[in-house]
Amino acid sequence: MTRLILVLAAALLFGSFATNLAPTTPNVETVEAKKNDQKQGKKNNKKDRKDRRDKREKRQDQREKKRERREVRAFSYINPDTGLATFNPDVNANSECETPDQSDTQTLSPMGTVTNNVHNDACLFKNGVAVDTQVSFEISGVGTFSACPDPDGAGPKTGAILQGGKRCSLSGYQTTGMAGDLEYHARINNTDQPGTSTVMFCADANNNGCTDEKVKNQIQVLWQQ
Repeated sequence: MTRLILVLAAALLFGSFATNLAPTTPNVETVEAKKNDQKQGKKNNKKDRKDRRDKREKRQDQREKKRERREVRAFSYINPDTGLATFNPDVNANSECETPDQSDTQTLSPMGTVTNNVHNDACLFKNGVAVDTQVSFEISGVGTFSACPDPDGAGPKTGAILQGGKRCSLSGYQTTGMAGDLEYHARINNTDQPGTSTVMFCADANNNGCTDEKVKNQIQVLWQQ
């Protein structure tokens, strides 16, 4: 009897051991499901990273726009002088502070004239409001200023051409009740030397030119024979 029990126990033990050693065939559907879950997980992680990046970039853009609104910004452009004798067809018709055309190709003016002078206007904005302050236009390269008009006629504001015709100093923006108010104005002319006039406009509180200023913007005029 004891021997029979031992034989049965051995058989049961061997059967269990054999079962454990027997190779198992993975369920195909289960494997595919795991692969799909892994793929979806990777897609979700990629999408989450993109969403986080987009949110960071959006916040950065919002901060940049707020910073720009807080700071004074300069915009300089070439005025096409539409309807005037000095009309400049090489300049965009909608050139203004908001949509500036900042490059021009112009023929030299005949000697002793300002026939082809170029009209350079500019604005300063802070929080979308025009800023009225001391400014300078400054030419590097060929050409000189042919006009730096007094901003308010007989009023306290002043306009002056300085430094051998290379700088136009204005104590404020135009306030004459005419077209062009709230902007700064200058005219550049060249009668004798082909080349490029680079005209820098800047907020210039110390009235010594644009080299040491941060709030500035520029245009360029290429003069040809």
